[in-house]
Amino acid sequence: MVKVPHSRIDENFRRFRAALVELRDLLRRHDNEHWAQWADRALIRVDAGDAGGLDHWLSAYGGMGSINDLSPNWSKLPPPDQERSAYERIDELRGLCYGLAGQLKIDLRENDP
Repeated sequence: MVKVPHSRIDENFRRFRAALVELRDLLRRHDNEHWAQWADRALIRVDAGDAGGLDHWLSAYGGMGSINDLSPNWSKLPPPDQERSAYERIDELRGLCYGLAGQLKIDLRENDP
């Protein structure tokens, strides 16, 4: 087993955290407080050094009623003439956060002595 460079873990953590903060803020602005709070709980845990925060975030995906089923509150979306709709950005961030959290779990497991 080859150890994963800490620089990769640090960079992926930085990217995960930034994307999750942006996603949380967008969710909150577009009336999805449930998932915004879910992101808050994951952030609190990972900021405290608890890798279980990654598991918490990943548990939001899959099954009925998951973040995969998120639908926008169309009344709060920006006008269609903007470059990218908020919902498209939410969808992009949702995928990015999922991928980075999964990769971080793998990388951390690879480095576990």
